[in-house]
Amino acid sequence: MAYLQGFGPEGDYLRSRFSTQWKTARSYTDAQMGTTTDKTDVRVAWGNKNFTPPDNVPWVRVGIQHSGADPASVGDASAAMHRHDGMVIVEVFVPLDAGEGDIDDLCDDVADIFRDHSAQQGLRLRSPYTVTVGQTGAWYKKNVLIPFVRDTVFT
Repeated sequence: MAYLQGFGPEGDYLRSRFSTQWKTARSYTDAQMGTTTDKTDVRVAWGNKNFTPPDNVPWVRVGIQHSGADPASVGDASAAMHRHDGMVIVEVFVPLDAGEGDIDDLCDDVADIFRDHSAQQGLRLRSPYTVTVGQTGAWYKKNVLIPFVRDTVFT
C-alpha cells in the first residue's frame, strides 16, 4: 500500500474530497425564505486564500488542523510507521436570526461527505460531530469536526 507521505498530500486529499463532494451535495430549502438553494451557491473559504464573506447567505470555511504524531511500530527505523492525528474543521455560518434548521442541514451535508468514507493510503476518518459556537459577528456558527488518523512509513 502506498501511504500519503506528509501533510501536503494529506491536506490535498482531504480538501479535494470536500470540494468534489460539496459540488454534488443536495440542495437545501431555506425555511425562512421558502426557497430552495443549490449547495454550490454556498461559498467556500479555503485556508490562506482571499475571501470576502457574502452578504446574508450561508457560507463555510474549510481547514485542517494537525494535532500530533507518535511512533506506531517498533523495529527497523528505516521502515518505522508514524501515526499522525488531525482534524478537518468545517465552520458553517448562517445569518443571525435564521434559526437552526438551515445550519443543521448544512452541517449534515458536511458530515455526509466524510461519514463512512473509506479513505485510502493510510488515512482513516473518524465519525463527524458538531460544536455550536453561536454568534460570531453578524453570523451564527457551528463547526463540523472530523477527526482523522494518518499512518505513514518514512523510508
